[in-house]
Parts: sequence; structure tokens; C-alpha cells
Amino acid sequence: MSMLLHTAQGRRIVELGYLADKLQKGCQKCHSPLHLHQCVFEQFYGLGSLLNIMCTCKHITHVPTGKRHKASLDSKTAKIWDVNTKVASGMLHAGIGVRKVNLILSSLNIPSIHHTTLKAREREVGIAVEVVANNSCQQAIDIEMSCIQSKSNDKGPNGGNIAASFDGGWQKRGSGHSYNSLSGHATFIGKESGKVLAYDVRNKHCRFCQRADTYNLEVTPHDCRKNWDGSAKAMESSMCVSMLKDLQKKGSPVQTIIMDNDSTSIAKARSEVDGSIQKVSDFNHTKKDFTNKLYSLQSSKKYKLLNSKTICHLGKCFAYAVKQNKENKDILKSNLKAIVPHTFGDHANCQEFWCGYVRDPELYVPKQLPYKRYLVGEELRTDLDNIFQKYAEQADKLMLLGSSQRNENFNNTVASKNPKSLHYSYTTYSIFLSGLSDIVQLSARTGEQTFSRYVLPTKPITEEATRITGLAVKAGHLYKDGVLVESVSLKTCVTDFAEWLSTFPSPVLVAHNAKFDGMVLSCALLAIQDSVLSKIICGFSDTLAIFRKELSGRKSYKQECLVLDVLGETWNAHDACEDDRLLQKLVLCVKVSDEVFICNSTTLASMKDCVVYKRKKDNNLPSFTILVERKVISAFMASKIAGSGLSVRHIQLAYSRDGSDGIRQLFAELHNGKPRITKCIKIVESVCRYLEGL
Repeated sequence: MSMLLHTAQGRRIVELGYLADKLQKGCQKCHSPLHLHQCVFEQFYGLGSLLNIMCTCKHITHVPTGKRHKASLDSKTAKIWDVNTKVASGMLHAGIGVRKVNLILSSLNIPSIHHTTLKAREREVGIAVEVVANNSCQQAIDIEMSCIQSKSNDKGPNGGNIAASFDGGWQKRGSGHSYNSLSGHATFIGKESGKVLAYDVRNKHCRFCQRADTYNLEVTPHDCRKNWDGSAKAMESSMCVSMLKDLQKKGSPVQTIIMDNDSTSIAKARSEVDGSIQKVSDFNHTKKDFTNKLYSLQSSKKYKLLNSKTICHLGKCFAYAVKQNKENKDILKSNLKAIVPHTFGDHANCQEFWCGYVRDPELYVPKQLPYKRYLVGEELRTDLDNIFQKYAEQADKLMLLGSSQRNENFNNTVASKNPKSLHYSYTTYSIFLSGLSDIVQLSARTGEQTFSRYVLPTKPITEEATRITGLAVKAGHLYKDGVLVESVSLKTCVTDFAEWLSTFPSPVLVAHNAKFDGMVLSCALLAIQDSVLSKIICGFSDTLAIFRKELSGRKSYKQECLVLDVLGETWNAHDACEDDRLLQKLVLCVKVSDEVFICNSTTLASMKDCVVYKRKKDNNLPSFTILVERKVISAFMASKIAGSGLSVRHIQLAYSRDGSDGIRQLFAELHNGKPRITKCIKIVESVCRYLEGL
């Protein structure tokens, strides 16, 4: 809640009818009608507010701008504003966060809403959504059973067998080598009704529990959603078993599962639920497995004719053969065996309804193949025949292929509400330098995952730097406190760091005084002409600026002081890994949200621009010393001109060519929509007078 004097500025979200009724109801003392212009101040509760209106009798009446409700039956709890609950519901529905909500509100000139208010309302909405979802699943089960019974003409309570498609999804996209999402979800969707029969969620993380565990505190009462400690990949099979058991308890057991080729889930379902459960493979996953075998063949044998165009054509032929021959196993088998000879110009086993050559031998051209020519090569033909032969032998299974596309659509809907591309991972990192600003240690940390590399500096480490950090170079090797440590080149360090960071989506690097560390890292990336790490890093976030807001009123915001005062620990300023660990503890202790990190972040591109600007300024500024001493321009203006890439020589050249017009055009030249230096005529004339007197 905040309170401001009423200035009649900006916009508000109000319920017109409700507000009008309250104003018409009038003063609580004299019952005279109230008017908005009588408002003396306003108390904000998120997007809702109380208007404190002073009547002519001098009595102040609190008039709400909208309706409120109770979150529980407890009469002592405060009323909650409907508009705050509605905006939290809209935020979840749109798949955006607090920052974007406030960006929209600020664009509309509506007072923003605090992230804690929205988070509380988000939790309130979540409970209601779960109730609706569970009721919806029960209704879907009834509809599915009704469809099965009507189809099988069995009027018994459990007539027919339920066939349902199953698939899972994760909130964080896997890389193909690493699956470390903290949450996952899965669904069973009825084959007949196309409705969600059951859903389940696995969550590995709870901030309340993590904070209590980190600081050995008692866990505060909260709605804990952590229900998983295993790996992210094992979530899917666990959810499959859990939902099957739940459906079994409801009297609606699933007998046939349509799913991808995940052997773990079906094995656990048969061992823990029902050994008679049948599995039907999903058509899209089967086709994908088929094309993957072709790509693997191309990769291993390097067949030039087996390119992406050929593989795409073979994949289409495979799909058509399966889709068009679901009723006849023998025809499906023969058609699959005929595809490879068909692409090599042998049409002896082709059928008229799908082979253009059989229909018109003279005009037929294999347009879908490379160069519109048949494939050639006995070895290639043999390898392709072997692949198609394996699938032809499984024709009885291919006839029964189902589809889990509905589950994929559901996963896409979930991703639209909780986008994978907007899953930000903050990573604390530290850079240690030699006396001449060479990187000698780069470390980073997120959760329990860490990265650390020592870098062999290209310049000597000063005695002062050695005394402080304990790092020294002897005979081409790096030592830490007299102990030899493994070190790599700067390029290798950056490559390793990029590979480690690539496992996290949209990583934001967090550091205390990130402007300094970010510029040092930017210098290193420019020096080695890096193009990989620059694309991975989403931005830099500065905890120095964050703690100044979150812990206002302190005398010192140095990291060692914060560690001592907030955590009660001493800070070892000579080890980057320890620096990361303590900074992460500070962030968890202060409860800094991801939204705050993003709001206080800057991009790598802007860091690199700062580095380039500083280099230009350092190179060009000495040439302006005499102009500053003679008070032709100020020291600030000299820095600005030097940072733009200009030296005195450039200014003299412009003046010699076009006089004062040359200087004016040079200074006023637009860069990103702004003057390169200035449009101030007084400064231009001062420079011209100096140059004229030379």
C-alpha cells in the first residue's frame, strides 16, 4: 500500500458503476453526495485505490475504485482487490511477467503494481486454476467413457478399454546433451474425445525450502510445490505411472498408450501399474526416427546423393506408404520394399496409384530427387534397402500407429503461457586480474553448478597483485599461493565458458559492480575476436545497483561489508569461486527476483560500445590538452570529442576544407539520431577562433 497526495494526474482502472454508487451513497457523516474533485489524497493497493474524499462537512470518506473479495473464510484477513487478481490472471494467460505488465501500465500512464502484490495474487489464481483443471479432467473422463461405450455398444459401467495418448514437456529446453529443467509436466489425452483425462507436474525447486536449508532456518509455512529430487529426464516416466494409478483409482484404467519411443515410461507402467498395458507408437516420432537413421547414414558414409532433399523425399514416401495402407499388412510391406528400387529407377514392384512412372513412363521425371535424376550406387542402395527392410518387417506395428499430436499441441499451449525462450538463468561470475588488467581467473556459478578456469596472463603480474591474490607466473606456469595450478589460454577459457553457458537458456551474468567486470570481459572478447560467447550472453546485471535499492540506508555497499553484515561471514577477496558463492548467498538472502535482475541489466553490445568509446577517448584525448588549458573547450567536451573518434588533426582538416561550416557539420553529424558532438554554436565558434589564430 502506498499513499500519495491527489494530483488528478495519470489514469486509473476503475469500475464505473461501483464507483458511481459509492459516490452517490455520499458522506458517512452527513450523507451528502461526494465528487471526485473533493479527493484530497489517494491510497494505492496495486491497481486498486481508496479515494479519500473530504465532504463539505470536513469529514473524510474512503471510497474504493473497485470491488474487493476475501481470499479465505477467515474474517480477519484483509480484503483483496478484484483488479489485482484479474491482472495476475491476465499475466499468466498472456505468458508475461511483472516487468512487462508494468511496462504496459507505464505506457498507459497507470501507476505500476509491485512484484510482491502480483506474486501473491498469482498464487491465489493458481489454486483456482487447479480446481477448474481437476473438474475439467473428471468431466473429460466421463465423456471419454461415454464415447467408448457408445462405440462398443457396451452399456456396462466400465465397457470398452481407454486408449489415450501420452507425452511430457519441460519448462526449460534441453540441449540434446543436457536436460536440467527444474520442472516438467505431462498429460493423458483420450483418443475418442480428444480431451485431457489427467495431468501431472514435477518440480525440483522451492525458494522457501532452499533458503531455509541454506541458512539452517525453520521453514516458514507455505504452499510448497517441490515434489521431485530425481533427474529431469526421469520426470516423464514418474508422471506416467502416477497418472495411470490415479485413473485406475477413478475406475477408468488406461489399457492402450499412444506415445513416442520412450521405453522407460512403458516399462515402468507395465511393472508398477498393469503388465497388460499395450503401447502404440506415435506416427510423427516414428517418422522422425526413420529420417534420423537416414541422416546418421549420410553422416557416417558421406553419400553425396543422400542429401537433405533426398532424405526429405524418402521421408514423404515412407509417410505416404504407412498412411495409405493401414488396412493391409502385405501391401504396406511390399510398398515399403518398393520405395528404394523406385528411387533407383527400378519400377518392377511399383503400383499405379502412387508411382508416376507406371502411369506414364515416357513423361515421368523424378523431380523430387537431386538434379531430377535417379539415385545411383550399389552400396547406397544396399544401405537404404537394409533400413527399409527393418521397417517392412514391422508392418504389423506400423499399421497401428497412433498420434500424440494433441499432447504436443497442449505442450505448445503451456509454452505460450510460460515461454521456454524467456526462461532466464542468472549466473554469478567473477573475474580476477593481474596488475595490468589481464584476466587470470574466470569463474561462474548457478545453483550448485560451477565453472572455473585459470588463465595464463600475457603480461607480467606485478608484485602488488601477487601479494594480494597469491597468483604468480614462474617459468611459464601459473602458481596460486606457491602451488602450481592448471591454466589455459584466454581463447580456450572463453570457449570453455561458452560451452558451459550454452546449457542455460538466456543466461544473465550477475556481478558486484558488473560494469567493471563486464568491460574487462568485453575487452577480452574483442581481443580474441569472439563470436560464440557474445551470442550466448543475454546481458549483465549489477548487484551493486540492486543492493542500493533493496538495502537502502547503508553507509557501505562493498561486497565484503555486505557479506559481513547480512550473512555474518568473512569474505576472502582473493578467490573468484568464493566470491561467487558468497554473492549467490547474498542474492538468495535478500530475495532478489529474476525480474529485478532483468530490470537492472545491460547488454553485452552496450558494454563493448563502452570499451570502444574508452579506447578512442584514451587515444585522442591527449591531443586536446592545449585546447582545455587555453579554455577553448571544457574538459568534459574534450572527452566527448575524443570518445567520438576525433582528434585535433581531424578538426584541423575539417576547418581547412570548409572553415566554420566544416566544424559545424562535423560536430552536428547525426549518429543514432543524435549529434556526434553538439549543435551548440558557441562551442563551434570558440573552436573556430582557436584554429583561425594558429
